This record gives sequence, C-alpha cells and structure tokens, in this order.
Amino acid sequence: VVQINNEKFPVQIIDVDNYRLERSFESIGRALYFYEFNKQFVGVCKVIPTFLKDNKNSEWNQLCDLCENLVESESKKEKWKVKGKNPDIFKYQFGKEDEIGCQMLLITFYNNLNVYISFSNTHAIKTLNLSRNL
Repeated sequence: VVQINNEKFPVQIIDVDNYRLERSFESIGRALYFYEFNKQFVGVCKVIPTFLKDNKNSEWNQLCDLCENLVESESKKEKWKVKGKNPDIFKYQFGKEDEIGCQMLLITFYNNLNVYISFSNTHAIKTLNLSRNL
C-alpha cells in the first residue's frame, strides 16, 4: 500500500533501489545541513524514509513509528521552524543538536512523504561507541 495525501493505493509490486534512494536522501540532508549551518557535516547520517513501510517487516515499521512519534513530540516541544520556499512540495525542519552531538532533520515531500535523517557528529559517534562497551 502506498499512501499519498491520506489516500491509500494498493500496490502489488514496487521495485525500489533502497540503497540509491537512501544515498539520495542523505545527500539532500547533507546539502541542507551545509545550507543552514554554512559548514560541511562530518559524521554519520541515518536515513529513515517512513513512507516506505513494509507489511512484512514489523521491526522496520516499529522503527518508523518510533521515529515519527519522537520527532512529532520533540518538534512541538522545541517549536522546530518549518523551512522551504514551496512547503506544499518540499519543506524541512532541523531539531536542536543534543548534548552528545546528535541532531534530527525532517524532510517532507508533497505534505505527506516524510524522510527522517539523524545526524551523529564525531563526538556523538565516540560517545555512543563508548557506551556500547560498558
């Protein structure tokens, strides 16, 4: 099922090159980071295109739901600013960087197709790797 503007369309087969699609979204996210902060992001980006939910992959769907709920809560609490010259087609919102160096970006296409990108800078990567070893 593909959902566009709150309408669901049954789809039997959809052939998606996930790797290429995720790399494209990562490039868009990194470009937006550079545009907003006037510096190149150094670190790891995790791309979560929640519009690609899969009825056969409950773990992926749970991750998508968790991401959507956390960002919705955080964006309301912190009042994330919506940016984009034509928000009906494309808009984006950056969250604030947290204390260890992680930051979230929400990109929305056509008011419905959400892509979440988690930015983890080098400090966050070191911190998270240390916490795994405990």
